Amino acid sequence: SKKEHQPGDEQIRDWRYWLPLCALYSGARTGEIAQLEGRDIRQVEGVWVFDFNDESDTAEKTLKNTASRRVVPIHGVLLGLGFLDFVQRSAGQSSRRIFTGLTPGPRSDWSYQPSKFWARYLRGIGMKRRGLGLHSFRHTFVDECRRAGVDAGVLKALLGHADHSQTGHYGTLALGNLRQRRDAITSVSYGGLHALSETPAPPYTSR
Repeated sequence: SKKEHQPGDEQIRDWRYWLPLCALYSGARTGEIAQLEGRDIRQVEGVWVFDFNDESDTAEKTLKNTASRRVVPIHGVLLGLGFLDFVQRSAGQSSRRIFTGLTPGPRSDWSYQPSKFWARYLRGIGMKRRGLGLHSFRHTFVDECRRAGVDAGVLKALLGHADHSQTGHYGTLALGNLRQRRDAITSVSYGGLHALSETPAPPYTSR
């Protein structure tokens, strides 16, 4: 308990493990990830995605704005590490939350608890400094996308940022269509920080 920063013989595979990785490989906001339900992990045109939305039977999900309602392809690293299997065990395809054990903060903010934990963890391993926290993974994702040459419009779509430019109001093709988003996500590698698994992802049936 509260000694995750110390060496031991147990592997933690709950939200403390998965949430930072999801942030690193999707660029999503902490609260968006923390409130995900089992049915929000699904396939679109054969691509596994995070479906960030504010639809819930419990009416406890919120988004920053309308542009935040989006689908983001799930990186192959997460699939290779067994994320789909984790989702299946924790929530399946139901309206249950994926990250059990998390509760909203005083203002119904789902980022409150994981952000507090991460700050404590960073202090425990001697890395805490001003401006460094769980939200830093989102900034790191943006930097990596820029290094990979991801189109600015596609990056906006992945991050859930609205396009207020005049050009953004023309045309019928969705900003950053699924193929473009998948290619952008695939380009994120962090110098091979996590080697892609050569084995297929665990079986998981979409609804």
